[in-house]
Amino acid sequence: MSSFLHRRKSRAPRSDIPASPGDAHTPKADAANDARGDGFAGLPQATSAWIGALGVTAGLAAAGFIGKLALQQFLGIELGNWTALDLSIFAGRWAIDTLTIVLQGILVHPFLWGGPILLYLAPTLVSFSFPLEDTRGQIAARASIVLAAAGLCYALVWCEMPTLSLNDWLTKEVSRQLDDPGPGIMPAREADMRTTLLASKMDGVARMIPSQQPGGAPSLDVCGLKSDQIPDRLRSHLKTGYPARAAANSLRGIYAACVIICLTSLVALFLHQVVEKPRLLDDGFRALRLSASFVLLPLVACLIPYMYGKLLYPSTFPSVTVTFNREDAAKSTQPGGGPASTPRLLIVDETDKDISLLNTQVNLPYEVEIIDRSEIKSIVRYDKEDVLNKILMQCNWLPAMRIEGVGNATSSSSPGDSQ
Repeated sequence: MSSFLHRRKSRAPRSDIPASPGDAHTPKADAANDARGDGFAGLPQATSAWIGALGVTAGLAAAGFIGKLALQQFLGIELGNWTALDLSIFAGRWAIDTLTIVLQGILVHPFLWGGPILLYLAPTLVSFSFPLEDTRGQIAARASIVLAAAGLCYALVWCEMPTLSLNDWLTKEVSRQLDDPGPGIMPAREADMRTTLLASKMDGVARMIPSQQPGGAPSLDVCGLKSDQIPDRLRSHLKTGYPARAAANSLRGIYAACVIICLTSLVALFLHQVVEKPRLLDDGFRALRLSASFVLLPLVACLIPYMYGKLLYPSTFPSVTVTFNREDAAKSTQPGGGPASTPRLLIVDETDKDISLLNTQVNLPYEVEIIDRSEIKSIVRYDKEDVLNKILMQCNWLPAMRIEGVGNATSSSSPGDSQ
């Protein structure tokens, strides 16, 4: 990219000026230039490649750390496995999921995504169609900088910052996610994000009930509550057809928009026309470009894996039954003196020394019990379960209200009542 800009700024030498002796090219000089790396001056290409690979590895490790930290804050429980392998796996999944989400969005809706991308990059492309001295090219270059800075501000303020408050979902009642927001635009945006995330976990909880009348519209049902009994904030986020899938697609769209804005802003900020004779106005745009390049762009890029850890990374954990050692006196034994065995638990984290178990059948707040592996005799593993979906299926999280014809509050409903 830098060589491309250098060629744009370079001018052909005048024929009446003799070439200096230092401009002569010899085989030895060409070989010496070829041995130098294009990214790190004075270093061999192999060394530059190794440094570049280490930079990519460090970036993935940082993305894995940021994403897992976001997941820990979102769940509100301590995740103790922070090894390099664990972070690398998290970062690899983040990279693959991000690529898949962006490509699916562009391929499924090419005009919906391609149009804004072309409009976003249009000033940058137009600026390169004019010579450097042309005023029109300079105006287009300034417009590209303004659009890039505005896009980064939108991604940061409207899409990424609301996720900072999505914390401690397993340590407080889920019904608190439906609380009315405080005054202001940002609290309303945060509440909208919380409700959308809550709706995305309602697979099997929010269902469309076919109408009893021929040709009638289906009605929405959430834990036995009809459409007019569901809280307004939640009902507005449950679309007809497939409510949970529609909410999940909405979150994926927000995430994909942030990724695309980050990438297109990178192109617009670093692939720009150079003003050879800057004025005071051009110095102001240069300051805006530097601020967007070295402040806004890195901040938006760092919060992309943070969004992934809270909005998209599945909150699924292995469902297990644990049997403890016979000589473990701290655990109660089964009738007949057999080893103690637990009901279905979820493994939220495990290391080579201990294992963290979560019981979703108890009342709030949920507690994570860390058990040493030496105390465990055997573990029977079942399929993975989404911890939030499992809590929602119990139907104990809705605000207390009376169901018509039942006479009990929804908080006293059993999981079987919602099936």
